[in-house]
Amino acid sequence: MQVEQSKWSLNLGWEQLSNHQLREKAQLVLAFGNENVIKDEKRFEEIKEQYPKAEIITCCTDGEILNELILNDGITLSAIYFKHTQIQTLCIPVSKVKDSFDAGTHLSADLEKDHINSLLIFGDSQALVASDLLMGIGINLASHVPILGGLSTSHTGLNSIPKHGTVIGVGFSGDKLKVGHSVDQGWTTLGAEKTITKAVDQRVYEIDDKACIHFYEQYLAGIVSDVKSRVIEYPLGIKNIENSRLVRSMLEIHDDGSITFAGSFRNGDQVRMMKSSTHKLLLSSELAAEESIKSLGNTPEFVLQFNCVGRRQVLKDWLSEEQEYINSKFEKSTPMMGFYSHGEIAPLKAKSNSELHNQSVVFNTFCETE
Repeated sequence: MQVEQSKWSLNLGWEQLSNHQLREKAQLVLAFGNENVIKDEKRFEEIKEQYPKAEIITCCTDGEILNELILNDGITLSAIYFKHTQIQTLCIPVSKVKDSFDAGTHLSADLEKDHINSLLIFGDSQALVASDLLMGIGINLASHVPILGGLSTSHTGLNSIPKHGTVIGVGFSGDKLKVGHSVDQGWTTLGAEKTITKAVDQRVYEIDDKACIHFYEQYLAGIVSDVKSRVIEYPLGIKNIENSRLVRSMLEIHDDGSITFAGSFRNGDQVRMMKSSTHKLLLSSELAAEESIKSLGNTPEFVLQFNCVGRRQVLKDWLSEEQEYINSKFEKSTPMMGFYSHGEIAPLKAKSNSELHNQSVVFNTFCETE
C-alpha cells in the first residue's frame, strides 16, 4: 500500500507533498475541499489527468486536515495504491430513491459482497438521515463488516465534482487489508435522565411532555446569558443498550420550541444533556488515535480522520494543538487526511454495529500485510 499527497491553494496551485509515482497505479483518490474550489470543473479535470485510472471521491467540507495542517480555502488530496486489495465504488443519488433508508438498502444490495472486509461511506449531510442510511445498509451487509465514514458539509461526488444529495460507498475486499477504527467523544452528562415523548425523525418536539427548548432553558438559564445561541455547545446524549451515549448535535431551533438534531430520535429514548471542555476534547482525540492503532494491530500506512465541526467550534484556538497531539501518536511518516464533519460513522467498539455519531472524532487506520 502506498499513498502520495498533494494540496491546492489559490496562491500556489498544486503542491506535491509526497511522490511514489502513482499516476497510473492509484486505484483510489480522496479529494476534500472548500465548496468554492472543489466544485470547480477545472480542478477536477486536473485531478483526473494526474490519476486517470483512479476512482475519485470529492467532498465539500468545513475545513480539511492533512497531516499536521488544518486548511480552509483549498483542496487536500491523497492518492492510494493497494497492492493486494480490490475496491468497488458506488454512488446513490438520494433523489432517485424513496428515502435515506432506501438509499442504504440500494447501496448494500449493489455491492459485490464476497470477501468484503469494510465499507467506507461519504455522504451529503444536508440530504441524508444518516442513522436511517446505516439501518438500510445493514439489511444486505453482514454484521461483522464495519461501516466507516463521515458526512460532508453538503455535496459529494464520485468521478465528478461534488453534487447535491449523493451518498458514496467504497467497498474493500481482500484478506491482506487490515482496517482499524476508533471513536471518542470527550463529553460528559449534565443533569437528570429525561425521556423523549414526541419526536419525528431528527426533530424533537417534546422532552418529558414539554417543548424541547424548555428542557434547555431549565438547565442553562443560570449558566449562559443567551440559551438559544449556546444550545449547540450542549448536545443530547442518547442512552443505548451498552449504557454509553450516542451524541446528537443541534442543527436548528424552530418557532414552536422543537429542535432538529443531526440524527434520529425515537419516542421513549432516554437522554441527558452533555457538556465538555477543551481539556476533555483534546484528551479524547489522543485516546482515539491510540485506540485506532491498537485496533489495527499493525503500523498504519494511512490514517483517515473525521472530526466533528461542533468540536471545532468548542476548541477554537486549540485546533492546531489538537492536531499536534494526534500526530504525535503516529509515526512521522504516516500519511493522514480528513475533514471536519457533520456526522461520523463507526462502531463504538470492535465487532459492534456501526453508529452515527456527532461531536465525536473518528480514526480509520489502514495497512496491507504481505
